[in-house]
Amino acid sequence: MQSIQKSRYILALTAGLLLTAAFPSLDQGWLAWIALVPLILALRQANAGQALRLGFVFGFAHFLTLVYWVVHSMNVYGKLSLPLAVCVLILFAAYLAIYPALFATCLVRLAKSPIRAFWLAPVAWVTMEYLRATIFTGFPWELLGYSQYRFPGLIQVADMVGVYGVSALVVLANMVLAMALLWWSGTGWQNTVPTAGQTSLGVAVLVFVMTACLVYGNLRLKTIERYAEKARAVSVAVVQGNVDQAIKWDPRFQVLTTVKYRDLSLVAARSRPDLIIWPETATPFFFSQDRSLTKLVTRTVMETGAAFLIGSPAKKKENDRVVLFNRAYLIKPDGKVAATYDKTHLVPFGEFVPFKKWLPFIDKLVAQVGDFRPGTKGSTLT
Repeated sequence: MQSIQKSRYILALTAGLLLTAAFPSLDQGWLAWIALVPLILALRQANAGQALRLGFVFGFAHFLTLVYWVVHSMNVYGKLSLPLAVCVLILFAAYLAIYPALFATCLVRLAKSPIRAFWLAPVAWVTMEYLRATIFTGFPWELLGYSQYRFPGLIQVADMVGVYGVSALVVLANMVLAMALLWWSGTGWQNTVPTAGQTSLGVAVLVFVMTACLVYGNLRLKTIERYAEKARAVSVAVVQGNVDQAIKWDPRFQVLTTVKYRDLSLVAARSRPDLIIWPETATPFFFSQDRSLTKLVTRTVMETGAAFLIGSPAKKKENDRVVLFNRAYLIKPDGKVAATYDKTHLVPFGEFVPFKKWLPFIDKLVAQVGDFRPGTKGSTLT
């Protein structure tokens, strides 16, 4: 009995690591189509409590190896000691692992037959992904569907069903493969062996959905190509200053950083682009409020004769307190601001500290700027 339990946890751990390998930097997207199979096999005879633990092991292994960069970021930019940064990673991975743990529990509790598991798995997985992406401002980092970015013909369906639809398709494929293995081996799901008919139905549904997605995707890509051929060509230049985050917000480097972006933009302007784009918060000052540096930027815009899209922090007073935003500015060739956009989905620990009352020892990765407030959802640059 003990060896059976141990093998289940090995399967869950393997599934978590396989799923991580589907994302950069290993970037083996095809693994996503089989990564969940070991977890499903581990759950086949599990009760709710066992499923919760197996799902947690899977999720913890996956997220611990997926968001490993938190340690470096917290240590180098957040100024946390290395041991404390590792603790933050462990806590963060443990929190994220709750969602696959709940997925596994729902699957075992609600799907007592293979055919129910077949239909429920994609729904339960997508539900947990949606909750992870929204609760406590959300962390939609590497949702399952994102692993398929290298297959444009397949993922065009996302224009109708979003990334969650792609995630559901990948989970469906994993579930069909797992049920086929259970049928072939004569092993049951919750004491019920999948029949040949159920397995054939699952394969047929998967083939139909995959074919429909691929046909739609290829037609959609051809349609986009036709539109692109008829559309007016717009030349865009992207400028990346590659300024070290550790010095970017140091007041001693503000002018140097801005001058660097000016010089790069003037070089890019030689190709006569219609639009020049700077990165998010490229300007390490409050645009339109720091007069000398703002003047330097607007003069650069007018010299190039192109429109600019730049990122800069912004602030305003609200009820006797200063409110900060992560803002994008669209600047016309004459140097005047045409429109602004305030980022709505902020990055935890990068742009604000969640649960700051209970985590007073953690600061933002960019401590020189206070916590940002989300902008108004649905607004766009026009």
